[in-house]
Amino acid sequence: MNNINANIDNVNVDSVKQQGQRCKFLILACSAKNQNYCIAGLKLDDLGDGSKYSLVRLVTDDQQTDGAVPSELLTIEGKQTQIGDIVEYYVKQYPLPHQPENYLICSDLISIKSTRELRDSTSPEDHEEYDKLGNLFRKKVKELCDSDDDDSVIFYDTDRTILPQLLQLIGPVKNSIELRVVEKIRVYKTINSAGHYKVRADFTYKGKEYSSISVTDPHFFDMDINQIKEGTNCLVLFSFANQEFFGAYYKLVASILGEFSWLKSDSSVSEDVSEE
Repeated sequence: MNNINANIDNVNVDSVKQQGQRCKFLILACSAKNQNYCIAGLKLDDLGDGSKYSLVRLVTDDQQTDGAVPSELLTIEGKQTQIGDIVEYYVKQYPLPHQPENYLICSDLISIKSTRELRDSTSPEDHEEYDKLGNLFRKKVKELCDSDDDDSVIFYDTDRTILPQLLQLIGPVKNSIELRVVEKIRVYKTINSAGHYKVRADFTYKGKEYSSISVTDPHFFDMDINQIKEGTNCLVLFSFANQEFFGAYYKLVASILGEFSWLKSDSSVSEDVSEE
């Protein structure tokens, strides 16, 4: 009986491997999406596709949720994925017309390790991995910042949405995830025309003002209606929606990571965004 079970396990593992390749990711966003999650981060392994250390989005093929990731795929041994965790899955490329960076999750969560655990560990190997990861992250952010010129904008212009007509003129979307350091940011809660509470952000990037950008970072959902949080030189991960909503594609603040050096600190996301 044990041999039969072992053979079944081997078949299951082989089946997963045929669907995708094993890969680690540094998670930078666990934002809310259709009662599930939109997951994005840095791809840490080379799968032969030239995208090592690039920003990617992890998705499912669930069309009802537009590829959102359920909590069961983010959890192992009672521990759920958070920003700053290093996670491992079998994945494969899964580009969509407006989200070319997507990778399809082909397995359950294989492993999870937090950067905080690496930092606090007594193991020299863990400390070495933590330092290496921190240097990699800061180098990646610097590369992204240095690649921008003074005329750079977030997803084509300073509006909160992009109309389909403009996308047709632009052509294929080159990237739908952007990691940027904004000069100033102001996060607040408002009530939309349908009477629902929504979190919004106003910020300045390269001297240009952006207003009422939708925030899907759940760390800000419990804000009071009269509460305002502000920060300067904050690292923000932006996401571009895959589907139209009321005739437009929305820009989203998927995560507010705090100051550029957040990986060195004890902060998970928003320690550097303070209340007014």
